[in-house]
Amino acid sequence: MTRFQAQDDARLVMTSAAARAERANQPRHLVLLGVAVLAGALLMLALAWRSYGAARGNLDEQRAQASRVVESAARLRALRQAREQDDGPRTGVASQQVLTRIEQLGRDAGLRDRLVPPRTSSRREPGANAVRTTWDYDVRDPSLAAVMDWCTRVPEQMPDLEVYAVRVRPEAQAWFVTVTFRRWERAE
Repeated sequence: MTRFQAQDDARLVMTSAAARAERANQPRHLVLLGVAVLAGALLMLALAWRSYGAARGNLDEQRAQASRVVESAARLRALRQAREQDDGPRTGVASQQVLTRIEQLGRDAGLRDRLVPPRTSSRREPGANAVRTTWDYDVRDPSLAAVMDWCTRVPEQMPDLEVYAVRVRPEAQAWFVTVTFRRWERAE
């Protein structure tokens, strides 16, 4: 072996020893640990953000439901107060006055003939403290305008009544109209 080869070998040995020492002195494991901690923190952030979004949506739903409950409670309170102060129609009370008033409004509207007494029916609604009373009038008159005027006057003058149905059939010399008025009455 020559002197130059020995120097080259010694140089290679020293170079490899220096490279090993340099690798041993570099904190690669600390860098990898830092990257792993960062990846874990990003994963936790993503999960927390998702959980926050779901919780925020749930909170918004709960707030909306709470406001609906408050509004419903206020409406219920108002209905209870109105029921306590109610002087509205009661079952069978002043039914003849209603019929007389309807007949008077028919004369005021210009109906030619006196109204025939109506077919009356009452039906109690299940689960409610109310009775639905209907009056079916059959009117034959040459003037459809007078009949329609009568149909509009009744609910205007008697707010507790409503026109429930109107059936119009033309005849040779007149109009045949069936009008159903309805009102809700409190059951006793």
